[in-house]
Formats: sequence, C-alpha cells, structure tokens
Amino acid sequence: MEAKDLEEIKSVQDAIEVVSQAFSDGEYGKALLLLKPLADEGVAEAIGLLGVAYQRGAGVDVDADKAVELLEKAVDMGDAIAAYNLGVLYQNGMEGIDIDMAVSQRYFQLANQMGANFGEE
Repeated sequence: MEAKDLEEIKSVQDAIEVVSQAFSDGEYGKALLLLKPLADEGVAEAIGLLGVAYQRGAGVDVDADKAVELLEKAVDMGDAIAAYNLGVLYQNGMEGIDIDMAVSQRYFQLANQMGANFGEE
C-alpha cells in the first residue's frame, strides 16, 4: 500500500472509500488489508464489504454461507447497502444459495427503508 493512501485516511469513512476503490481496481490485497481490521472492530460497512468479498471471491475463496452471515450481520447493524447486496445475492443466486425472488424483494425493500435508494422497489 502506498504511503499516500495511508495519509489520506483520516476517518473510517475514508478507509471504506479506499477499500471500495481498491476492490473496484482489483487490488484485493490492499482492500483486505484495510478491511479486515475494520470488520474486526465492528464497522458495519466493513463487515458488509467483507461479505461481498466472500460472495464474489475477491481476494478470498468464494463462500456463500460466510457471505450471507456477514451481510446479515451488517444489515442487523444498520448497513443499508448490505441489505441491497443481499437482495442482489438472492435475486441472482450463487453456488449454495438458490434464487429466491421473495427474499430478494424483502431485502430490496428493507434497503430502501434503511435509506438506500438503488431504484429497486
């Protein structure tokens, strides 16, 4: 990780933004280096992002059960984006998770109620 990246991190939200960009850029090692300590500290957004990493196999082995566990934990902690991501997970399914449109819609609605707005009803 570049020193410049570390200098720019002044808050948890800054770290989450750096992690999100690192995932987008395919820099999974960098993302996980920042993400795991935040998740261990109980930062809901970090737990949700870690769940997505397990869903997509981004720097970790794909693990549907771990993905759902982490995303549900993040939702319970108030992370609307994690609720949306669970909606997507159940909408598309993955190995070990069947497509379930009813569950998907419940998570999309919950995400909306929690303040996320991704155009889903």
